[in-house]
Amino acid sequence: MEKIIKIYSKINDLKKDFVCKRHFWGILSSVQYVIAPYIGNSKRKHQAVLKVLESDLKNLIDLYSVKKDDEDLVIGDDVPVWVLWWQGESDMPDVVRGCYRSLINHAGKHTVILLSKNNLSEYTDIPQYIYEKMDKGIITFTHFSDIVRMSLLRKYGGIWMDSTIFVTQDIKGFNTSFFSIRQHKKYKRYVCGGNLWTAYMIASTKGNVVADFVYQAFLLYWQKYNCLIDYYLIDYVLALAYFYIPAFKKCIDKCGYEYECVYELAAMFDDSFDQNLLSHIQKIPFNKLNWRKKIVANTIGDYILNGK
Repeated sequence: MEKIIKIYSKINDLKKDFVCKRHFWGILSSVQYVIAPYIGNSKRKHQAVLKVLESDLKNLIDLYSVKKDDEDLVIGDDVPVWVLWWQGESDMPDVVRGCYRSLINHAGKHTVILLSKNNLSEYTDIPQYIYEKMDKGIITFTHFSDIVRMSLLRKYGGIWMDSTIFVTQDIKGFNTSFFSIRQHKKYKRYVCGGNLWTAYMIASTKGNVVADFVYQAFLLYWQKYNCLIDYYLIDYVLALAYFYIPAFKKCIDKCGYEYECVYELAAMFDDSFDQNLLSHIQKIPFNKLNWRKKIVANTIGDYILNGK
């Protein structure tokens, strides 16, 4: 029954994606772009999405392409760490609670700021129309959180970490003005191969040109549209920044691959406990998990998240 529900949900998601894409393209192209990620041929879709966004954001791109970051500024070891769980700490599921606990334990000199529906307005100045579109279901919570992270980074700087990142070592700073986890592995469904950055962990200095560009791009996009051109909108906007803002390209190309094992814990989460596996995971600073995952007793996930 659970499998049937998942299939039904996926079909509904594909239908919604098709309806949204019809706002931008004809029937045939929309069908092709919806199924592209599932047939391993997303190149044409990437080009089409980028073309639309380039046109819509041309003035913004022209403005920010000549802006520069202060290269002497770096992300220090005492900048705030931002994490969001809309319902608040008391309503965290087990995986999120374990991840949040690990973040607190390994914050080092950083101040961890947990954001929720009760305190978000204290830190951000996101326009009211964004909240209204979220309330109407036009903007999903996932994409609202993309706006939130860029709003915070441009205004305060710091490290944004999704609530599903498990931390095993004390968090330090980064010797650059913009940081994200980079991977060797290619993912064709994502623009730029999906290996240059990850939206779930991004850090920047206060007033960073890219954080500001992406935030302003989101506001312009949602001011104009009531539909989502693609689920990975944030990646497409970052791609435009990479193509047109030299300061951003320089920062991304400077990032190493020391954190690319970020999915290994998720892959062995349900494996039976093994001390060697546990020791291996504890050497990986950041581990991306799924909040829906159930913790099974005496598994790697159980020992890691529950601190056994």
